[in-house]
Amino acid sequence: MLLKFIAVRKRCTESSVLHGAPYSGCVSVMRWDKLIQQNRRIITREISVELSISKETVHHINYKKGCGKVCAQWVPKYLREKQKTARMCVCLTQQFLH
Repeated sequence: MLLKFIAVRKRCTESSVLHGAPYSGCVSVMRWDKLIQQNRRIITREISVELSISKETVHHINYKKGCGKVCAQWVPKYLREKQKTARMCVCLTQQFLH
C-alpha cells in the first residue's frame, strides 16, 4: 500500500502531456492531504468548499486514501505494521496479568 501511495504521489508531481500542467485530480488529492494535515477536525463539507469539488468526490478521495473519521478526527483505517505489533504486545501483557 505504501508503494502504491508513493507511485501516485510521484505521478501527481510529474507534469502531464497538456502544456506541462499537473493532473487536476492529483492536485485535488494533494490539496486534500494538506487540508487534513493542517486541521484533522475539518468536515467533509468544508473540504468540498475549500477544494471546489463535490462532497461525493471528497468521499471518494477518503475511500481511496483509506481514511475515516474517528472521534471527530481523520485517521487512517488501517494500522501500520509497527502499530499492529505494539497493539499485540499490549494485548499479550493484559492476558498475562489476568
